[in-house]
Amino acid sequence: MAELKKAFEDDALIYSFTTEEWLCTSDCLWSSATEIPGKVILNEDYDDEDRADLRDFFLDVLGVQEMTLDMIFDKLENETVELTAEDFKQTLLACSSLLSCEDEEVLRELRQEKRNIFFHRKVFPIRLSSGEIQLCEGSMDFSLIDRHSLAEDFAGKAKFLDFDMGEVRLLQPFISWIGLEGRYLSKMVREISSADSNSTRPISDPQREIRRRAHALLRIAKTYNSPRTWGDLQSAYSLLRNAETLETGHISTQLHLHQDGEDLVVEKEQGIAVHIYEGPEGLRIYIPRAKRDRGACFQTKLPQRLCEWLMTDPTTQIVEKVSNEATCAVLSVLNAPLYSLSGILDQCGINIIDLAPEEGEYDEADISDDDQSDESDPRVAEQPIQRGCHPSQAGELDNTQSESSNSDDDRFTLPSTAEDTRTVSYEAMRHRSNRSHFPQTGPVQIDAGVDMGYLTMLSRAVTSARNAQFPSHGPFNMSVLQAAIANDADGEYDSDGPLRLRSTSRTERDRKVGAAGELYVFELLSRLEPELPGFSRNNWQSTIRKCVRIHPDYADLAAWTGSETADITYRDSGGELTSLLIDKGFMSHVSAEQLTNARPQYFIEVKTTTLACETPFFMSKYQYARVCRRREDAKN
Repeated sequence: MAELKKAFEDDALIYSFTTEEWLCTSDCLWSSATEIPGKVILNEDYDDEDRADLRDFFLDVLGVQEMTLDMIFDKLENETVELTAEDFKQTLLACSSLLSCEDEEVLRELRQEKRNIFFHRKVFPIRLSSGEIQLCEGSMDFSLIDRHSLAEDFAGKAKFLDFDMGEVRLLQPFISWIGLEGRYLSKMVREISSADSNSTRPISDPQREIRRRAHALLRIAKTYNSPRTWGDLQSAYSLLRNAETLETGHISTQLHLHQDGEDLVVEKEQGIAVHIYEGPEGLRIYIPRAKRDRGACFQTKLPQRLCEWLMTDPTTQIVEKVSNEATCAVLSVLNAPLYSLSGILDQCGINIIDLAPEEGEYDEADISDDDQSDESDPRVAEQPIQRGCHPSQAGELDNTQSESSNSDDDRFTLPSTAEDTRTVSYEAMRHRSNRSHFPQTGPVQIDAGVDMGYLTMLSRAVTSARNAQFPSHGPFNMSVLQAAIANDADGEYDSDGPLRLRSTSRTERDRKVGAAGELYVFELLSRLEPELPGFSRNNWQSTIRKCVRIHPDYADLAAWTGSETADITYRDSGGELTSLLIDKGFMSHVSAEQLTNARPQYFIEVKTTTLACETPFFMSKYQYARVCRRREDAKN
C-alpha cells in the first residue's frame, strides 16, 4: 500500500478532467467549499455514479486531503494571492462551516493564535454607503445585517459587511470566533419614540391590557432584580396595575446608528412600534391601532421595551442589563391567556413575591368546561413555550437615549428561520435524553448558530435508540422504530416531518446523516441488557462522529484520531454480543462448532438515509473488498 501511495505522489498519476492535467496526490483536495491556492478539487470529477467507488480510494488509500481550517487560514494570510471580494466571501463562509465543527478548547487556541492576525487584515468585504464593495480590516466601523427592515432603513447611509441576512446566519460561528457579535444591527441601532396622544383610544381587546398582567410582570421584575423593586413593591404594583394601554394611529420613531463618529438617523412614521410614557399621571403604553402591526408589536417590540422599562431606575433613568430570559418571560406573559400565567411563570423559574394579586389576575374563571375537556384530549397539542425566542431589542424610553451593550447575553442577534422555529421544545429534547452517560446540569443555552434541523435529527436518533429493542433476523420492520419515535414524541415534533440540514455541501450533509445513523447504533449497543463489557465511546471509531457534538449528551465527545477500520468495533471477549446475535437469529449461517466458545471481533459498518427504508445504500469497492477479506479471515 505504501508503494502505491508513493507511486501516485512521485509519478503524478491522478488526472483532473477539470484542469486537464496529471497531478500528484499532494496537489489535490477531494472536496472544498472554496478554492485553495495550489490545489485541484477532485470530487466534481470523480464523485458521480460511474466513479463513486473511487471516493474511498482517494481518501483512504491515497490519502488525498479534504479542506481543513489550516488551508483556509493559509489562504487568508497569503498576501501574494490576489482575491476578489466574492472569493473572500466564499472563503469566510467555508471557514465558518469548519469552525462550527470544532470544540471550545480548539476555538480558544485558534482565537489566541489567529484572531488578531485576521482582524487586522483586509479580508472583510464591506459595502460602502455608495454601494461600492471594498476589502477592509475588522477595525473598520461596519454593521452586520440581522434585520431586513433595519438594513433597508439604513441602505445608502451605513456600511455593512457584504453578506445578506441568510449568509450572516451561516457566518455566525466565524463572527463569534473573531469577536464581532457587537456589530449586529439589532444591537447597534437605538430607538427614540413619541406618540400622538390626540388620536388615541383604549385597547380594542381588554383582555390584553397590561394592567391585567401587572402582578405577573412584577414577579418577573423582582426575579431579575429590577430597580423598580428595590423599594416598596406595592408602589411598583400600583403603577403597573393602573397603567393605560392605548391604541394610536401615529407613533414616530427615530432610529440612530453610530458609525465613524457620526450619528446616522432615520425617521419612521408608521409600522411596528411602541411608545412608553411615565409621568405624574401614571404609566401609558402606546401601541399601533392597525391590527396587523399591533399583533406583531405584542410579539416583538412591546416585550423588549416593557422589559427595558422594568429594568430602568425610576430616579436616575439608567437602564440595567436586560437579559434574554427576562424578555422571553415578558413575551410569554403578554401573549398568553390570564389563566395560563401561573404555569408560565413557574416554567420560566419566576419567584413568588410577598404581595397578593388583586382580583381578576390569573383569572381561572376564563376557562370553560369545553376548554378543560380540550386540555385533557391528547389530540389537542399545546404549543410549547419556546425558551430560545428573542425578539428585537432595539428601543429607547420616551426621549431618553441609552447605549446598547456589546455583551453577548445582552441582546439576541439573529432572526429565526424555518430551520430553528419548528415546534421542537429543546427542553423536551433534553428531558428525553436524561438517561445519558453524561447528564446535563442546569439549563441548556442554545447557540443561535446551531443547526436546529440536525439537532432535531440527533435527538430523534437518541430517543428512538433508547426506546428500541434489538432487532431480530429477517425483513426489518420500520414500524417498530417509527412507533418508538412516535410514543416518545408526545406532540413535540412531527416524526414524519422533513428535516432540513444547514450545510455548505452535499458531502457535509452526507456526513451529518451518516453520523446520526452511527449515533443510533452506538446508543442501541450501549444499552443492551446484559450490557457489553468494556463497550464505550472508544469503540466508536468513525472520523465523522465529531458531527454529533451539538447534541448536549455528546458535547464533550472527542474527534476520533486513530485509523478507521469500521464505524464501530468490538472485541467480544465474554461472548455477550455473540450470544445475543444467536438468540436473534443472526448466526444461522455459522456452524455450531464455530460458535462454541466463539470470541470474535466485530467490525460494524452503518449505512444511513433520510429517504425510504427501501432506498439502496452505497458500498464502495474498497468496503466490499474489506468485507470479503474479513469473511475469508474468519473461515481460516
